[in-house]
Order: sequence, then structure tokens, then C-alpha cells
Amino acid sequence: MKIYTLRHGETDANKQGVNAGLLDTNLNTTGVKQALKIKRQLKGVQFDRCYASPLMRTSKTAQIVTGHLDPKASHIDHQNLCHIQYDRRLVERAFGVFEGKDSQKLHSISWKDRFNSERFNMESIHSMYLRAEDFVKNELFKNNSADSTILIVSHGDFLRLIDFVLRGGTAEQLFYSFLYDNIIDEPYPNCALHYYEV
Repeated sequence: MKIYTLRHGETDANKQGVNAGLLDTNLNTTGVKQALKIKRQLKGVQFDRCYASPLMRTSKTAQIVTGHLDPKASHIDHQNLCHIQYDRRLVERAFGVFEGKDSQKLHSISWKDRFNSERFNMESIHSMYLRAEDFVKNELFKNNSADSTILIVSHGDFLRLIDFVLRGGTAEQLFYSFLYDNIIDEPYPNCALHYYEV
């Protein structure tokens, strides 16, 4: 199976350094341009299916990249386009009290303290891992053939967990992994595209 993962294009919240989390923010002009650039980059790829988070910034990115939405076209022939399947398991991390707030406040917290997430009403990294594992095992691998070409459009933090699961990472390995220490601190650029063969 060929799998492409893609983070959504830029939003004003991204530009301002705000944790959007589950807030339903839309792409800004730069985000639309980024999605159009990825569409051109993937021009020769025929996707069998696209999975996307139902949040506006990811759904619009998926629609642009797969050709369902073209800001410059007056008419779109949807007949030969791959199906976009929206899946709530692909949504961004709930940031609790930090949602809609400056992301620097989030960085000042000790992320290695696994109780912080509960204290601040945030989704834990372990909970995100369980969502990613469930999606990969019970949707991606069960409902697609081995020769499928799949696009997954989601959010930076969550795509790190998808990557971890696709590479065989387990819940037991998660807490001690490089990923756990760097899930927030390492940048995951808007419209970052990754490719896997599994």
C-alpha cells in the first residue's frame, strides 16, 4: 500500500502562533496556495481514497489537493475524482484550556509529566496514539487493498502519531520515544507531505 500523509495548509491561527486544536479555522490565502502547490506536485498520482479530518482547514486542503475544489475553476468534473472520507479519528489534539491561546504558553509546560494533559483538560499523547492505532488498524489496513494509493490529510501533532504507528511503534514504546519528547517542540510545517510503502 502506498500512503501519503499531508498536514493542512496554513491558517491565520498558525501564522499567529495560536493553538487551534478543535477550533474550526479555515485556510488563509497562503494555505490555499500551499494546497495548490501540493496538488501540482501530486499531479501524476491517482489516489484510490482520501481520508481527512472533518475540520475545515483539513477538509478544504483535501478538497483542493484531490481536485474537488479549485479556487480558479468555474466547473469541476467530479466523475474521476477519488472519494474523500471524513474521519473524526483524524482531528487535531484537543488543547483544553490552551485552545485558541498562544502556543508559547503550551511550550512552557513540562510535556514529560503525563498528568499535565488531564490537569489542563487536554487530550493526552497516549489517547492520540490510541486514535492513530485504531484508524490505521481498523480502517486503513482493513478497508483498503494492498495495492491501494491513499492520501491522509490531518494535523501536525496527529500525523506524528500516524507515522509512529505506521513504523510499528507501540503504546509501550511511546513514552520513551523521541517522538514523545519532541511531539510539540519539533516543527511540522503546513502542507508537509510524507510517503510510506507498507
